[in-house]
Order: sequence, then C-alpha cells, then structure tokens
Amino acid sequence: MEWFHGYCGRKKRCYNKSALIPFPFVNLQPSDPTSINTCLHFAAEECRKQQQRCIVTFDLSLFIKAIDIVSQADEIDELSNVIIRLGGFHMLMSYMEAVDKIMGGSGLEEMWYEVFAKNAVAHMANRHTYARALRAHSLS
Repeated sequence: MEWFHGYCGRKKRCYNKSALIPFPFVNLQPSDPTSINTCLHFAAEECRKQQQRCIVTFDLSLFIKAIDIVSQADEIDELSNVIIRLGGFHMLMSYMEAVDKIMGGSGLEEMWYEVFAKNAVAHMANRHTYARALRAHSLS
C-alpha cells in the first residue's frame, strides 16, 4: 500500500465541487409521459454539458412513470444514465406504511387509539395525515 504512511496518514483525494441546479417549471400536463420524457431529456442534456451525473427527484405518481421511461431506454440513449429518486416525503410515507403493514395485529393501532382519536388512526393508516402519523411512529 504505497499511499499508507501510518495510522494517522491518508492519501489526499481531490473532489470536484458540484451544485444542485433547480430547473425552471415546465408548463405541461405533469401526468403526460411525453412531458416527463421531455424533462428527463432536458436534465440529462444539461448534466452532460456539465459532465455531472443526472439525478432527478419525482413524487410518487410521476416517479412510477419516470422509472418506466428510463427502464425502456437503450444503453446508448442518454436516459440510461439518469438516476430517478423518489421524493423524501413519499419515501417516508411509504416507509411508515410498510411498518404499519408489518406490525399489523401487534397492538400498535390499539396503542395509538389511547393517544389519538379512532378516526385519526384510520386516516394515519391511509397516509392522509402525515404529521400525526410521524408523531405516532416516533412515540412507538
């Protein structure tokens, strides 16, 4: 190991500074696959110019359509290198839904009935009340 100079030494690494660039709003129908495709191609082209990786974040409904578009791209297509991410809010809500499903029948909902109203627990299970569901999960 030529770079190892002792326990407190390490090889110096140079990192290039990157930036998050929010693109302008697109005045198209968001659920239309052609508008998603247009946005993905625009983002991929801009990232190619900057020689950066292209990471695009979508909400849940658009995420599913964007994944379909990127998965159908050929290896030579610029979309094959685009990374699609699910937005943080939807990722957290999906995680809480998975915990609710796994812990179903364990008494978790009955415990929440003591803290929240019965109808509120039903809405928390349906992912309609984010703040209440987050508080319930942090309490349990």
